[in-house]
Amino acid sequence: MTRILTLWGKTDELSNETHPLLYHMLDAGYVSSALWNDALPAQLKRDMAGSLGLAVEPTGRLIAFWSSLHDLGKAGPAFQIKHLPSQTILVREGFPFPQKAFFTPKPHGLVTSWALANENLLPGLDAEQSEMVGRVLGGHHGLWPDGDTFEDVGRTANLGGPIWQEARKELVEILSSVFAPPDEFQFPTEDQDRNIF
Repeated sequence: MTRILTLWGKTDELSNETHPLLYHMLDAGYVSSALWNDALPAQLKRDMAGSLGLAVEPTGRLIAFWSSLHDLGKAGPAFQIKHLPSQTILVREGFPFPQKAFFTPKPHGLVTSWALANENLLPGLDAEQSEMVGRVLGGHHGLWPDGDTFEDVGRTANLGGPIWQEARKELVEILSSVFAPPDEFQFPTEDQDRNIF
C-alpha cells in the first residue's frame, strides 16, 4: 500500500505538493456516489439499474466504482513522468521510466482505456465489455479512443512493465473493496442503453 501512495494524481502548481492518485480516485468515486444518491432523479436511476439487471442501490455502487477508475491510466510512466520530484521517489520504489528521447507519452485517459481493455481488471466482464467500459472512462476529457488508437505502437511504453500493471491491479482491488460493486449484472444489450447510435 505504501508504494501505491507514491503515485500522484494531482499537483498544486503553487506549492508543488501532490495529492495521491488513490485519494483522487476515491474522491471521484465518492462524488459519483453522492450524485447518484442525492442528485439524479429516481426514474433515471431505475432506468439505469434496469438496463444492468440490478436494483438501484447496487447500481449506484457499480457506477461509483467505475467512476473511481477514470484516472487509472495515471498509474503509468506517461503521466507519472510529468512531476520530477515524484518521479525520483517512484524510481527509488522500483518503478521504471522509459528514456524520454524514445518515448511519446499518451494522454492518461487513453492509458486508462488500454489498461481496462487488456489487463483483465474488471471482474464479471469479458474482453469486449471491458473495452467498452475502458473507452467510456478513458474519454473523460473528451478524447474518445477508437479502433486505430487501440493499435497504437506506443501502448507498451505508456502502460509500463509488470510493476506498473501490479500497481493498477492493486488500485482496482482497493477501490473495489471500498465501493463494493456487485459481482453479477447484465451488460446492456440494447444500443440505446449502451449509448450506441
